[in-house]
Amino acid sequence: MKHIRTGVIVAALICTNAAYATVWYVHPDSVLNCIQHCLDSCSTGDTVLVGPGIYAENIVWPSTQGINLTSEYGVDMTYIGGSGTGRVIRIGIAVDRTTVIQGFTVQNGYDTLAG
Repeated sequence: MKHIRTGVIVAALICTNAAYATVWYVHPDSVLNCIQHCLDSCSTGDTVLVGPGIYAENIVWPSTQGINLTSEYGVDMTYIGGSGTGRVIRIGIAVDRTTVIQGFTVQNGYDTLAG
């Protein structure tokens, strides 16, 4: 009986933490049309869901773990295009496996460490 009660308490805590996660929806025609702004506003466990379009940004990943940056419709419809002046997505911290970036075509950038 003790194991069942413990399992119920753990499940309740997991559900409670998930209830506080925010989904930030980014779309080129919206007020929230900047991926960087949404990433900077994220807390652990939040999702930045990016609508189809071309986003001209050079993103600097925030120091928050567990952010899910994902496109709504995948690589054929969602592009992050840098300005050709450096990395399109710069991650300067160690991220853990709860941090996810998926579903984008990344273009117009280069590795600033390359000769």
